[in-house]
Amino acid sequence: MDSLLSSFFQKEKLNLDNIVCLQGHVNYTKIYLLDRRPIMVAKTLKYFERTFVGTQLNRFYRPNKTFIINLDQVQSVEEINNVVLVELTNNIRLPISRRKKKDFIKLRDIN
Repeated sequence: MDSLLSSFFQKEKLNLDNIVCLQGHVNYTKIYLLDRRPIMVAKTLKYFERTFVGTQLNRFYRPNKTFIINLDQVQSVEEINNVVLVELTNNIRLPISRRKKKDFIKLRDIN
């Protein structure tokens, strides 16, 4: 998978362990890294979902329509007013969609 990502970045090779989350912006995806410098890629979030989510890279999860998160980078999970919020290691907080709430809780119980 690292070689797949490196094909997008001619000047830099990324390690999947360094990816905190991916955020979709229409036909682009912003990739947030552990060192907090985001990289914009001309691929859709759907492309990365097909590549990462549900494969042997089980550590990636799409909690809502805008983000894919690295489950290894989840710092905390809390429920406020029936909304589950995830805080990542780079201090980004994002909600889990209502449709995915049960699946996410079940997934967190397994891990």
